Amino acid sequence: MVHKSIYSVFRPLAAIVAGLAIAGAAVSDTQAASYEVTPGVQHTQSSFSMNARNQVSNVLDINTASPYISVDLGVPSPLTSLSAVQNQATRNTENLYHMVGAVNASFFHFNTAMPAYLVAEQNKVATYGVISDGMDEYMSIPSAFGIDAQGKALIDTFAYDSTISFEGKNLKVSSVNKSRKANETIIYTPSWRYSDTRTNEHGIEIIVRGLSDKLENGAELGNEVTGTVENVRLPGRTYSNTIPSDGYVISVHGTNVSQYTSLAKGDQITLKMDVEDKWKDAEYLIGSGPLLVQNGKVDMTIDTGSARAKQRTARTAVVTDSTGEKVKLVTVDATSTSAGMTLPEFSQYLVSIGAHQALNLDGGGSTTMVARKYGNAYPSMINGTSTGNMRSVSTILAAVSRAPYSEAKYISAKISNNKVALGGSAEMSVNYISDANRHNLAFKQEDIQYEVQGNIGRMDGRKFIAENKGIGSVIAKYGDVTQQIPVEVTDSLKTISIVPTAEVMAPGKEQTFNVKGYDHDGNATAVDQSSVSWAVSGNGTLTADGTFTAGSVGKATVTASVRGVNGSINIEIYEGVQKIDSFESASVWQASSARSATTVTFPGNHVSVPVREGKSALKLTYDFSEGEAGTAASYANSSSTTINGAPTYIGMWVFGDGNQHWLRGKLIDAAGQSHTINFTEDGGLDWTGWKYVRASVPASAVSPIKVNQLYITEPNASKQGAGELYFDDLKAEYGEKYKEPLYRDIPNDYWAREQIGYLTDSALITGYQDGTFKPVTTLSRAHAAVLLTRMMELSTESVENPQFKDVNESHLYYKEIAAAANAGIISGKADGTFDAQASLTRAQMAVILTRAYGFDGMYQPSINDAPESFWAHKEIHALADAGITVPYEGNNFRPNEFVNRSQFSTFMYRILTQE
Repeated sequence: MVHKSIYSVFRPLAAIVAGLAIAGAAVSDTQAASYEVTPGVQHTQSSFSMNARNQVSNVLDINTASPYISVDLGVPSPLTSLSAVQNQATRNTENLYHMVGAVNASFFHFNTAMPAYLVAEQNKVATYGVISDGMDEYMSIPSAFGIDAQGKALIDTFAYDSTISFEGKNLKVSSVNKSRKANETIIYTPSWRYSDTRTNEHGIEIIVRGLSDKLENGAELGNEVTGTVENVRLPGRTYSNTIPSDGYVISVHGTNVSQYTSLAKGDQITLKMDVEDKWKDAEYLIGSGPLLVQNGKVDMTIDTGSARAKQRTARTAVVTDSTGEKVKLVTVDATSTSAGMTLPEFSQYLVSIGAHQALNLDGGGSTTMVARKYGNAYPSMINGTSTGNMRSVSTILAAVSRAPYSEAKYISAKISNNKVALGGSAEMSVNYISDANRHNLAFKQEDIQYEVQGNIGRMDGRKFIAENKGIGSVIAKYGDVTQQIPVEVTDSLKTISIVPTAEVMAPGKEQTFNVKGYDHDGNATAVDQSSVSWAVSGNGTLTADGTFTAGSVGKATVTASVRGVNGSINIEIYEGVQKIDSFESASVWQASSARSATTVTFPGNHVSVPVREGKSALKLTYDFSEGEAGTAASYANSSSTTINGAPTYIGMWVFGDGNQHWLRGKLIDAAGQSHTINFTEDGGLDWTGWKYVRASVPASAVSPIKVNQLYITEPNASKQGAGELYFDDLKAEYGEKYKEPLYRDIPNDYWAREQIGYLTDSALITGYQDGTFKPVTTLSRAHAAVLLTRMMELSTESVENPQFKDVNESHLYYKEIAAAANAGIISGKADGTFDAQASLTRAQMAVILTRAYGFDGMYQPSINDAPESFWAHKEIHALADAGITVPYEGNNFRPNEFVNRSQFSTFMYRILTQE
């Protein structure tokens, strides 16, 4: 049989949306895509207009009267774990138990990940949750969805049937985990949203511990749990008592207070927690709210004027019919194509699709629906979310099929190309084979039989070979199940082109080329790649299948020929670097976020703004603490950064903030495939100041490519803070030989490049915000103290004040100067000053380094301009004897010249690397 796409069947929804007018606004332009997920479960996606707003809804119709079909509750284990609906449905699916569709269920607390309301299965309570206070909240009136003792779906209010027993008394409990009102007896358990009862002084509270059995976390409904009174707090004396983690609190107000005043510490007390009769022995029940539809009419248990009811957002609900045998799981999106609904609108919509009872579930960013599509073993997301991702949630409601596997009924086959050039070929394959319940069946490709109809060619295994021009088909057969695939054999080849158009390649780089064919009208026509003849001239080699390997720097031409039609491509073989983006234009890059707050700006060149080249840099400001739990990321996105040919690396300069995040990027290649690249490892963005980073371009990326994202990400919740980065000078590297200069004013052939690079890589010395090092700038005495403190790893904590007249504790480098002075490395001048801004002479430098590292040799012969009478004679000769300095021509040291940054870097390099 011919299998139709699961989204190819459309039907009018006039009946579904009849009467769906709110405040006089009509509903129009409605149609739906619908398919049978499995017998007894139908998915329908609807697009329509409500109150002049576009809406998209998804509905799973579940007939529990159908054989093997049920609606089940998914509860995480442990109870405080969160994961996406799709992950939960996949994890719970096993042999003869298929979760074929699911939605997020009730609300949960973000801070604890606990379900917010009652959750119970098979008479065992996972959590009592809470009950809201006031009609402006979701759970103001306790309500739930469940499967009752008769196996019927039930949506209704619920109440507790619970008693407290002591001293021969049996006293009723009003409710659990809600704000205590007049004349109420409330039980507060550890699942109450607060650590204490938050009650006033007009009541009595009994703290109970030492329980004989569990109260939650698998406790049996109706079970009697005995505990010991730890304390009794009488009216007017204290209030808002802490709830013990291994017990509970009884809070009583009004007429029942006198019944409890006889209790004392050490007394035994028994609590029986149960639910009213209609919910007893239910397969499960899960609290949520508000009720939206009751007895087929809009009847909401929330104030319709409240902020929660009026909020326009994504929505999720569960719906039952009057028999309790049919259940609908419903979502409404809030995306660029769907406005989302208020609760009154949502209620009206649910009535319009046949709701007898309807209960609101968690909405907004939690709203998710998944369903199993044909050929898939597990369900996948079918609704739209504002971020495109699925939020991790707590509980789920799922459509479940327990149907056994049966004989094959459906087959989905495909051909690599429906138009095949004469003499060419196309590959046949089968995507899936499934039974009557749409369960996938295991098979081997070689078990499929194929035959050709229409005298257009023949089969060679799974390969169709085009032998005659015309229209026909290939039939795929597995047992008694068949599918017919239309095929046209053409002979209209007029021109060909070679793809990808890799105009620039690095030496040694490989690229496999293919040929695209076109007819006289420029329309694409199939080309059998095995029939292409390839040739190359210039610097490179080419295999018979079109794989080109670039040779030395130069040029090459690749030529392809198909049945006398020729095409060629010219390639530049290049080694070096090409600019991609200087980050000068604010219109090219935009911000986006995942569980974070992000901005992208382009501040101009200013003394306080890092800009390495040009007039501006891209500033990425992020705040991971603003998002929800999970991996956070902040993105800079671009759609106009096309790169010539096939580079080896993507490189750029990054001004880091030292927060140890993960710096990554994304490329889009000519085939539309996305490739993630890594500029650092996870946690590797650990530097401050400018640093050049580069990421390898995947060999599988089809050129030309685009850089469409630069981003940082952080999966570790403990590191999800805020910060800012600067990006500058994005470039493409071709080949392995390119070496980025350390600083703008330190070319690769600079005489001290190795020494400066060593200290830079060791984070002992840094450049300036404009990307320069300023190698000939003289070194101040303060900067010398800073560098020596770093290099000798001197502690700057709890330093002793050296009492320099011109360096007080507010000085920028006070701690470093004090640390160096405390270590006896530097000293002040005779007048008691340190003279921090004064330039350091070579003689002073010799004295400081000799003190710091204990050099005590004596260079021979004596250095001419540092005789024994010179004040630093001994230190200069010790430094030269250790090989840290080499005298100038004429055996001179030039002691009174000032030390520049390059010279100091060289001295320190020699000290740190000597054996």
